[in-house]
Amino acid sequence: MDVRGASGNPVPETEEFRKMKQNGRFTVARNILVTLGPHETGQDTIEVSYFYNLRGSGKYSIQVRREFPEVGKGFVESNRLDITVEE
Repeated sequence: MDVRGASGNPVPETEEFRKMKQNGRFTVARNILVTLGPHETGQDTIEVSYFYNLRGSGKYSIQVRREFPEVGKGFVESNRLDITVEE
């Protein structure tokens, strides 16, 4: 994920996410069985606030990149999503 604040700078990771990576237990696996044809889209849900600190009010920009090695090399990128968090 690429999560940025209004200034364009990366948003800090949460403490939980940092601990997962430090302990070598960072594995996010999903087995999604969907076949998409040309120009079709898919949808998935990711709790971004578990991985990145979105606790403060403000504007954020989020883009997700995902690899599908069973289909081919490279990544699929989501559209960039702009959100506003209000307290």
